[in-house]
Amino acid sequence: MIPGHSDIMDLVKKGATLEVQEKILELREAALRAQEENLELKTKLAHLEEMLLLKNKAIWKKPSYWLDNDGVMDGPFCQKCYDSLQKLIRLQDGKNDCWNCRECKSHYTGPNYVEPRFERGRDAFY
Repeated sequence: MIPGHSDIMDLVKKGATLEVQEKILELREAALRAQEENLELKTKLAHLEEMLLLKNKAIWKKPSYWLDNDGVMDGPFCQKCYDSLQKLIRLQDGKNDCWNCRECKSHYTGPNYVEPRFERGRDAFY
């Protein structure tokens, strides 16, 4: 229990300086705990605000997520990482509209993906 002003004043009037010092120490400890809790709550609030902002900007465009930054599209980002961990992990490569996530190892193909063809007797893909 946090000592009140009247408790401390009563001790001062009685000349109980050691008890007054103990009560002041209790007040300092309570103030420190309140500051720590306040900082923790501010950190949680900032994280939740960031997640809400991200959720409002994240757009699902099959097969991945994109961020809409005032009309400028940024991405693509891994669907699995975002849906399961709320992490934006940028997909890599993109050649032939084929994308890979280096975090979860997922593989995605976009709408413009063309399956490579291999002809017998030749050493090349088409």
